[in-house]
Amino acid sequence: MTTKNWAATAPAALMLSLVFSACGGGGGGGNDGSNAGTANANPNTSNGTNTTVAAITKANYSEVASIAVDPVGELLNLDQVTGSLTSGVEIRGTRFGLGDATLAIYSRFRGRNGQLITGAAYTENCSGGGSITINESSASDQSVTVGDSASITAINCKESGLPTFNGKLSLKVTAVSGDPVNSTRYSMTLAGLYDNFTFITGNESVSINGDIAISASQNGSDTVNIGIRGNALGFSVVQSGVTTGSYRLSDYSFSGTDANGAVSLSGKYGVSGTSPKLGGQYAFAVETLQPIVVGSSSDHPSSGVLIVRGAPASVTVTAINSSSVRLDYSDNGDGTVSATRTLAWTEFDTLN
Repeated sequence: MTTKNWAATAPAALMLSLVFSACGGGGGGGNDGSNAGTANANPNTSNGTNTTVAAITKANYSEVASIAVDPVGELLNLDQVTGSLTSGVEIRGTRFGLGDATLAIYSRFRGRNGQLITGAAYTENCSGGGSITINESSASDQSVTVGDSASITAINCKESGLPTFNGKLSLKVTAVSGDPVNSTRYSMTLAGLYDNFTFITGNESVSINGDIAISASQNGSDTVNIGIRGNALGFSVVQSGVTTGSYRLSDYSFSGTDANGAVSLSGKYGVSGTSPKLGGQYAFAVETLQPIVVGSSSDHPSSGVLIVRGAPASVTVTAINSSSVRLDYSDNGDGTVSATRTLAWTEFDTLN
């Protein structure tokens, strides 16, 4: 896998950082994943567009493993939007992800204008340039309440500690207990809908469309429970004006804990897209068999197991330590190993 921080750091209150840093090197492959079928597609059949979905084979299983986990980098690492996940992503010393960005935007602009408690719209300049229009409805500017919502439309908005962002993001608090703003005893879920919402870093950008639900909770300790889930989320990555990758996550969910920077994370998702290395469209199902564990001082998993399933073959990705990863290919997807190889994480990162 290419892992750029399978780490999750979630300070208390509204700042959730879920960096699954899910393995993947430079861009995950190809163009337009919107019609690449489903995660359970039979690779030997058509996906409805007279195009065969790529199978997992003994010849390509290493590339499949890297490609299948790479798109999660776009979900959870936005400072380096190209998906090159070989090193830590930091913004002011904090690993950064989509959960971070979404919650940071919500908390930064929520209740900015006291007259908006009953629901209204206003436009203001962003601190570093650009503008943002907010249509907000909140029961109180002092506490977070179920039903609080905000629709945010940005035009090249630049705010300290965030990538530049454009497009529309709709947010709504769907569950809350305790005080997520001022205490370490709380739980909260924030639902989001991205409409051509784009984060920009330098000459690179990632555009996002689809839904997400972000949750965070604490019980009076330093351990934060974190989660990201949704039905469908599409990404399009552009470098210097050229689209370098497009993919779609479906039925995705990630959950884990962050205890003082040491992270344990589990998840599953369908991923579809197009990769020149796989000869066209692909569709795979990915899930953790054992939680991914990342130490507070490491950028790669020290333990944990993932499996990427096609039809019928599979490839299992096992973190041996924070330096090495083992890939086991099974022809029939039944766990019987047909081929295996061990790589440095840094080599694995370049395979997609």
